[in-house]
Amino acid sequence: TPVATTSRRPLRMALLLAALVIIVAGTGLFATLALRSSPEAPVQMRFEIELPGLIGTPLVSPDGKWISYATQPANGKRVAWIRAIGSDTAQQIPGTENINGTIWSPDSRRLVTLADGTLRIFDVASGSSRPLGSLGALRGGSWNRDGVLLLARASDNILVRLSESGSEVTPVTKLDAGR
Repeated sequence: TPVATTSRRPLRMALLLAALVIIVAGTGLFATLALRSSPEAPVQMRFEIELPGLIGTPLVSPDGKWISYATQPANGKRVAWIRAIGSDTAQQIPGTENINGTIWSPDSRRLVTLADGTLRIFDVASGSSRPLGSLGALRGGSWNRDGVLLLARASDNILVRLSESGSEVTPVTKLDAGR
């Protein structure tokens, strides 16, 4: 009987095809890694902002787009101003004659001011303001994302809380009179 011989042609074809796939995949991977752009180094930025008559320390908004500051002319009262970082002009914040401080909201859309012992909320977009209440002098404060202001009251050295909607001032801490 004749002996059946197996052809080596399909085996060679399969090996050639596998080698071709490996070469194409390797070339693609190499091209992807070699041609991708490397990240650019961060650019250092420096700038100067002229704030004539500046008193105290300017405050930059949390989003970095605004700056609030106070000025005092030689013959006048301290007043608060707001200015976009990229602008040359500033806007005086209404109701801030004799300003003692400002606090930015976490979303940078509002500002609480303290002038003559009265807290006011100033809306950056509309330019309007509304009173929050009388509190006296402050040592500092912060405004959290839940709309709560925590304030260090100077008159009795305690922390108090107040809602941005203008609720009642509530003590958070109590001092030990014996100490």
